[in-house]
Amino acid sequence: MLQRLSLRHRKSTHPTALVPSFIVFARYPEEGRVKTRLAPLLGTQGSTQLYQAMMLDTIERLARRGHPVTVYVSPPESVEAFRTLLSLPLLSFVPQQGDTLGDRMLNAFLDAHSQSLLPAIMTGTDSPTLPDTVLDTAVQALASGTRAVLGPACDGGFYLIGLADVHPEYFFGSDYSNTTVFTRTWQAIRQRSPSSVALPEWYDIDDSDGMRRLIAEPELQRIAPRTAEVIKELIQSSILANNGYSTT
Repeated sequence: MLQRLSLRHRKSTHPTALVPSFIVFARYPEEGRVKTRLAPLLGTQGSTQLYQAMMLDTIERLARRGHPVTVYVSPPESVEAFRTLLSLPLLSFVPQQGDTLGDRMLNAFLDAHSQSLLPAIMTGTDSPTLPDTVLDTAVQALASGTRAVLGPACDGGFYLIGLADVHPEYFFGSDYSNTTVFTRTWQAIRQRSPSSVALPEWYDIDDSDGMRRLIAEPELQRIAPRTAEVIKELIQSSILANNGYSTT
C-alpha cells in the first residue's frame, strides 16, 4: 500500500544544483478538441477556455521555478501558435512524435535525455493546483539519485512521471484510457528501480468531481490565477451556477 502524505501549498524550495528539466504535454486549445468530457457541463467554449487557462498556468509555473521546460505540442503544426500564447526564458515548444500516447511520451524522454544527462520530469496540464511540495519532492528525489518518481492520479492514471533512466517497458502504446495505468507503470518501474518514489495522490480536472475540487481549492488564485479567473467568469455567466457550482 502506498503511503499518502499530507499536502500543503508553500513556496518552492527546490535545490539549485542538479535541476531536472521539465516536459509538458499539451494540445493546442481548439474548440471541440480539448476537455470534451467537460463540454456537457461548461459548454464547448467554456471547456476550451478552462483548458487554455490550466495549460498556461501549468507551463508558466514550471518555467518560473528556474527549470528548463520543453512543451511537446499537438498537433505538430501548432508550434508557432503556442509561441504566441506564452513566451518565457527557459521555455521551448517542439512537436510530439509518435503514433500512440505511449510512443510520444517515450520519444519525449529519449529526446530530453539525448540533450542532457540530468533527469527529466513529465507532466500534463490537467492538475494546475498540484502543490509545490509535490513538485519539490519529485525534483529533490531525482537530484539526490532516485531513478524514478511517479505521481498517482485519483482516476487510476498518473499526473507526473520523472525518470533518470528511460526504458521502453515503462510505456504502453495506446493502452492509457483505463484505471490500471498507474499500477502497471509503477510495477514496471519498480522491477528496474525498487527504490523509486511514489508521490502523493492528486486529482485531474476531467469531470464534475474534479471541477468541484478545483473550485474549492483555497489557494487557486495564487497557484493558478488564469484558471481562477475563468472559473469566476463561468460562475458569473451562470454556466457553472446553473449546475450547482459556486465559490462559496
